Amino acid sequence: MANPGAQIIGIDIASKSIELAQKRLEYNKITNPTEFYCIPIEELPTIGHTFDYINCDDVLYLLSDPVAGLQAMGAVLNPDGMIRVNMQSSLQRASFFRMQEFFKCLGCLEGVPSEEEMALTRETRLALHDWVVTKRQT
Repeated sequence: MANPGAQIIGIDIASKSIELAQKRLEYNKITNPTEFYCIPIEELPTIGHTFDYINCDDVLYLLSDPVAGLQAMGAVLNPDGMIRVNMQSSLQRASFFRMQEFFKCLGCLEGVPSEEEMALTRETRLALHDWVVTKRQT
């Protein structure tokens, strides 16, 4: 780990993602102080922390207002802090966007997905033939 002893604070809108992050910490024997919050990124300022470093992967392109997400991170960033953002292009994510649009047509993915919606998306993706490009890329 690049910063032994650093406090790790994670946020995600999906509790399953938080559970996975906690399991990864355990698996990798990372014992740093940690806190996790199940909140949208726009609510980051409500947790009462400031940050020296924020790593934001695969989030902004999913937001209806990416600027609000950036503003929330900027509001809690220390003056000499750094934000690292992974900006996916629409071309790289075309298969994901197609799948998201498909599930939106079914009435899924409006807000935080329910357990049933997540199960439906998994089952649908697994049911696709292996030669289907969308399955291979997602």
